[in-house]
Amino acid sequence: MIELTPDQERQLRLPERQSMIDETIIFLQSHLPTLYQQRTPKAHAELLGHAYDRATGFGMTRRNLIHKYMLYGLSAPALIEGEAVTHYFQQGQQSPDLLAQDLLALIEMPSANTITRGNI
Repeated sequence: MIELTPDQERQLRLPERQSMIDETIIFLQSHLPTLYQQRTPKAHAELLGHAYDRATGFGMTRRNLIHKYMLYGLSAPALIEGEAVTHYFQQGQQSPDLLAQDLLALIEMPSANTITRGNI
């Protein structure tokens, strides 16, 4: 089995990384125009690239999870840079994809106010 250096692994992921960034920017333009207008396309690309690097660095492999993580990172930078998120992935006992799935499900949960008002 061939062992890749971190730089070689990063180089192999560049086409997928760029593809994910492009797809996410298109999604922002069409589905979240208000969020898209908050930054320049270059700024979005840089932030999305950083989010992609973090997601794959945590070990996420599923494209849909990486895509969600990238999107949520635009409005919640602590998801990308936060120490608690890093700790969550480092200390987790499950696979990174399962950890990401659980984390993103928590983010997507309605607030307690919404639940108590019966607005589910």
